[in-house]
Amino acid sequence: MYVLRLISELGLVSAPATPYLFSANQFVSLLSGIFLAWGTDAFGGHERKRVWIGLSIVGGLWIVAGNYLSLPAALLYMPIFIFLGLVNLWVGGTMLTYPIAGAGKIIAGCTFIVWGLHKVNYPFLRDVTWFATWGYLLGAILALAAALGMLIMYFEKEIAERKVAESQVRQLIYFDSLTGLPNRTSLKERLTEELEKVSRGQAGGAVLFIDLDDFKLINDTFGYTCGDEVIIKAGSYIFGDAAATDIVARIGDDEFIVLLLNRTDRQEIAAITERISQALTRDYTLCGTSIRVSASIGVALYPEDGDKAEDLFKKADLALYAAKESGKNSWRFYKKSMQQDACENMSIQHNLRYAIERGELALHYQPIVSLPDRDIISFEALLRWTSPEHGAVPPDRFIKLAEQSDLIHLLGRWVLREACKFARTMTDLGLSQISVSVNISPCQLEARDFVSLVCRSIETAAIQPSQLELEVTENVLIHSMEDSIRKLQELKVYGVRLSLDDFGVGYSSLTYLKNLPVKKLKIDKSFIDKILSDDAQFAGAIIHMAHSLGLVVVAEGVETEQQAAELFKYRCDYIQGYLLSRPVPWEQAIDLLISFRREAPLLKLNCRQ
Repeated sequence: MYVLRLISELGLVSAPATPYLFSANQFVSLLSGIFLAWGTDAFGGHERKRVWIGLSIVGGLWIVAGNYLSLPAALLYMPIFIFLGLVNLWVGGTMLTYPIAGAGKIIAGCTFIVWGLHKVNYPFLRDVTWFATWGYLLGAILALAAALGMLIMYFEKEIAERKVAESQVRQLIYFDSLTGLPNRTSLKERLTEELEKVSRGQAGGAVLFIDLDDFKLINDTFGYTCGDEVIIKAGSYIFGDAAATDIVARIGDDEFIVLLLNRTDRQEIAAITERISQALTRDYTLCGTSIRVSASIGVALYPEDGDKAEDLFKKADLALYAAKESGKNSWRFYKKSMQQDACENMSIQHNLRYAIERGELALHYQPIVSLPDRDIISFEALLRWTSPEHGAVPPDRFIKLAEQSDLIHLLGRWVLREACKFARTMTDLGLSQISVSVNISPCQLEARDFVSLVCRSIETAAIQPSQLELEVTENVLIHSMEDSIRKLQELKVYGVRLSLDDFGVGYSSLTYLKNLPVKKLKIDKSFIDKILSDDAQFAGAIIHMAHSLGLVVVAEGVETEQQAAELFKYRCDYIQGYLLSRPVPWEQAIDLLISFRREAPLLKLNCRQ
């Protein structure tokens, strides 16, 4: 369009008096004004297309009507000149105020302003002899200068936008998008720089690996939006407690790292860690609900614990794992023994994968008896593993490792199958009224095919659904609560018995308890251990509460006759523990059942004494 303008203006220099060429020049000017206005709108982010189209149509109709009516030249072309002059003035002002640095906008802006003033004067100076030639030549020069200025401005704009894009990319590479804190990449580079300074004699520091406790439960219960809110607040609390020279970074979903610089005093580092731990342990209001959030922290010192960034991250993570194992809401310094424990855990996890096919796993059964007649009403199946390499591995240890991988599903299927086989054996002996209970991990319940797996195990063993009892913990309700309750409800309808295990050590919410389709509640051993002390009222309160909800109660971990007598006083329904029997293989469990039934009259409690 500017090429056509330039040709038109130069043509008028050679033949300024030709009316048709002059009219054509005005139409070209009109079109250039329209495109100029549109282009400026797009460049500046405005939307005024209808205004420019309306004005240009009016100008075009005026030229056509004026030529037909043979209007005087000054009157004929005045609207076009004024329109183009105003457009150029507006474009010049827009160019000069555009938020970009460089010579391009100055050249283009000033040129358009001069050009606009020049256009406005066309109708009044057109008849001046010297202006007819030099005016069109000036218009051609201004058109060329405007085109040059806009071209320069375009390249300056491209360069500026590229710098902004590079800045945004750098922000994404080195900073967390949610909290604005440095991310793992940025932290690693900074820690590497610090370690190089330490190698040249600078004082060392510490790496604090922070993880929010049970954050997945928050996401599952309240949703990711509320979870993000917790992350943002936690990041601000950590940043607020860190010194200005320290580095705070977010490296994962609920994981933060604080890099303490130039600190070698172990007591000072411990005090800072404790302060951050206390700052994070507080009540958060999520979706109108107040929930307690805490954090676990692992601490690795440099250069004592490592001279490479990844090594320090790994060792701080090991210390964090130790803090989690100790009960969460705590912190630990890294120790060399933690590395050995990690290697051993990896070895256990590896060998556990092949334990089934090697025949190293076994189910032992512990009886549950009624009070006061000591009649066995069911057995709890407890998994045992004897490894050739590690010996007898405690269940708490290998089951927790299995839950960290897909092994828990493999073990769960095997346990269900073997427990149902044992129930079938008792059926063949005429003892079908004795049920077998199996502990279910929250991870197992999350599996889509869990219900069909249980039903298939029952059908394969050809037993009644009531012969199998599933024990779930309160944590099941925190992991996908609605889905978990739906699956348990389906199993209840199918005929499987359900009970709540370890009551009192989790959330112990009556709301959760009412939602669960269970008929039996098992009191955790920690309450039974205190039943002969002043804390006996807690166990009694749980029994009373369960009975008021229509639940029967099993006391776990009963080891003495005094405990059994105290539980009977509180009207506990069933007991389980070493007082009766340790967990034994299935053959001994059958013998124990027969023995108990034969000797039950001799084992009754003398409740009246």
